Amino acid sequence: MKPLFVLLLLLLLLDLAQAQGVLHRVPLRRHQSLRKKLRAQGQLSDFWRSHNLDMIEFSESCNVDKGINDMRWIVPLST
Repeated sequence: MKPLFVLLLLLLLLDLAQAQGVLHRVPLRRHQSLRKKLRAQGQLSDFWRSHNLDMIEFSESCNVDKGINDMRWIVPLST
């Protein structure tokens, strides 16, 4: 009973694949990061200051642990 079920399932999947036709790959568009855009415009430091962020502490934290790729290491400047 099980081999028959597997055979029918394979035939069904094959039929569905043929019914959909040829699949075309669509190239993904990569968007430039905000950091790169601001750096290109010379506005990166202004962005950090306007959000009350410490760029030096952030970069030192990133050097310590390069495996973490998120923004939780950004620390507000102490006032």
